[in-house]
Amino acid sequence: KRELGQALVTHPKIKAVGFTGSVSGGRALFNLAQQRPEPIPFYGELGAINPTFILPEAMKNNASLAEQFVASMTMGCGQFCTKPGVVFALNTPETQAFIETAQALIRQQSPSTLLTQG
Repeated sequence: KRELGQALVTHPKIKAVGFTGSVSGGRALFNLAQQRPEPIPFYGELGAINPTFILPEAMKNNASLAEQFVASMTMGCGQFCTKPGVVFALNTPETQAFIETAQALIRQQSPSTLLTQG
């Protein structure tokens, strides 16, 4: 609940805050942490935009790299905060093969239900 988070962040005995979640929710909590009479540190992992750097040697030596990448990206219906979000790689034939393989594997994924009954 929003009210609980706000109460925790503004409570005078709280001296730091950690939050994993949306950018808007994190921004709201960050603002509260900074607006206190005694501002406190805010440690946020927001929006799950995790950069992934793929170096040429890794691309050449790892035939299952695209498979591992897609498995990481889709684990937990894609809701893990550590999933890869942005990929940085050199524009090489190996990178193009990686992209094509990853695209094919993504197309094979089945939709997942994020909520359960009850």
